[in-house]
Amino acid sequence: MKILSIYWGICSSASLLIDGKVVASVHEERFTRFKNDDSFPAYSIKYCLEAAKIGSSELDGAAIASFSSPIDDIMLFKSQWTIDDYLKEQHLRWKPFLVNGENVLKSVL
Repeated sequence: MKILSIYWGICSSASLLIDGKVVASVHEERFTRFKNDDSFPAYSIKYCLEAAKIGSSELDGAAIASFSSPIDDIMLFKSQWTIDDYLKEQHLRWKPFLVNGENVLKSVL
């Protein structure tokens, strides 16, 4: 069985398991040279498939892992944010939730 695992977040990476054994695993920052790269791990995925000499059509499955909500990892590339971006997030998202007890998720979803 061939399983591709993808982590999209800080230190994005990909790994390929074949019959329960890791045959390739790499962080995206090795290709982009951007420390703690949180971009989609396209280069890592390509590397894993090439290392195993298989195509994506030969995969039996894929697993996506994340420490936080995938929506946060996909929609918010925080490593590229400015100080103003962080202040805006604190004011619009966390202050209403933590200080005022508002359910701010309704406006996001």
